[in-house]
Amino acid sequence: MSENKVIQSFIFKFIERVAAKALGLVISIILARLVAKELHGLQAILMVFINLAQTFVQSGMSVALVQNKDTTKADYSTVLYLSLGVAVLMNILLFFGAPLLAQLYQNDALILPLRVLALSLFFGAFNSIQTAKMQREMRFREMMRCNLIAVVLSGALGVISACMGAGLWALVIYQMSQVIIVSICMAVTDRWRPEWVFSGQRAGVLFSFGWKMLVSALLTSLYSELRTLIVGYKYSPEDLADYNKGYQFPEVLANTMDLSIQSVMLPVMSRAQDQPERLNRMLFMTLAMSMYLVVPVMLGLAAVAETLIPMLLGPEWSTCVPLMCVFCFADVMLPVQATNLSVLKAMGRSDIYVKTELVRRVIMIAVLLVTVVFFDSVLAIAIGFALNAWLDAYIVTVAARKLTGVSWWQQIRTLWKTLLSGAVMLALVWAMNHLPVLPVLRLLMQIASGAAVYVLLSVLMKNEAFFFVLGKVRGMLGRKGQGQKAG
Repeated sequence: MSENKVIQSFIFKFIERVAAKALGLVISIILARLVAKELHGLQAILMVFINLAQTFVQSGMSVALVQNKDTTKADYSTVLYLSLGVAVLMNILLFFGAPLLAQLYQNDALILPLRVLALSLFFGAFNSIQTAKMQREMRFREMMRCNLIAVVLSGALGVISACMGAGLWALVIYQMSQVIIVSICMAVTDRWRPEWVFSGQRAGVLFSFGWKMLVSALLTSLYSELRTLIVGYKYSPEDLADYNKGYQFPEVLANTMDLSIQSVMLPVMSRAQDQPERLNRMLFMTLAMSMYLVVPVMLGLAAVAETLIPMLLGPEWSTCVPLMCVFCFADVMLPVQATNLSVLKAMGRSDIYVKTELVRRVIMIAVLLVTVVFFDSVLAIAIGFALNAWLDAYIVTVAARKLTGVSWWQQIRTLWKTLLSGAVMLALVWAMNHLPVLPVLRLLMQIASGAAVYVLLSVLMKNEAFFFVLGKVRGMLGRKGQGQKAG
């Protein structure tokens, strides 16, 4: 596959995730104004258990479908039936476990919504196969269309329900309908249907890779969801709502970049797993491009948070601003982590991957416990997460070096100009937070000034990443223009 095709696929995936997450963020802002703050905290608790159950349902097998060079049509059906079987088991556990959860959090309103949300696991199982198939075939334009349709329609259902006074159920409807709609849309687009076939032998081959991905995903989910559970149990629903909302804004952008990198680079790097030099070129190319995009967005978001949050969500949400800033700093190094994880997956070294995940999560959980026991504040938990995020990137790079020979410092040396430009931009934009003008005007001034300074410094320092991205965008626009003239 050509470099231009890789870049084009990355851009389509990035646009899809940005558009879908941006729309989701707009819907979240509307729902934050329509639904009581404490109900957002209850929704966060529900999604902890749904997300953990979904991790079991996928079982790491969807990654195996993409990574395996010899994936067949029967493999998709085999993995689907396995996933549906796990979904049945998870529904039984959640159905009978719902009263225990309600008792733990002293709120019976959690029982029925959890049981209803559990039904979405069946659609999630089907969608994981659809996504793996289309991802393997590099059909990111079609995936983008399906995901955007799902976000818009589910958002409309959620907002209408909230306006009708549905409360917590409006948030449940929004979450559940999104999974259902995207599955239907992809079924219409791809027209893939499972065959009545199940291969135990192929299931064993895929699971030999997938079970390690499952362990890794479980460790990640447990750590991520454990923070939500602890905040929800130890503090008030309002504190949990602040924590989740502060996490949500940067997470939307971070998750967008993470999925864009891993979705596009996994199938591409898998094809180059026997070509070390080409794999390393892809690593540096992806790292430089993604870091150049992430740094100004994350640092810029932290800088404007004090102006942005009260304006969008209302003054009652101002308490989440410090948390949001901390999470923005945490996600700055996400491209380093995501790119190196793609290498481990592409090389099929799930053994190294799962060992790395184990080390990362043990350290993270230890830091989480220290912050909870000795500092006893929601902000301390967030700061501990941020410190771990930077350490996390280093650990993943050390693990990937065994396959690439590229060290942490080699990667950071290629990024210093981007990081310095971002730091200067951050200082300037942050200083503008108290300008005596209307919040909307101040925000526009901050965005314009930040973008101008970042680009100017990139040009003055001759940042290779800037000219690389600029060249690719010009090339794509040029080809598009030529195609229109030819038409």
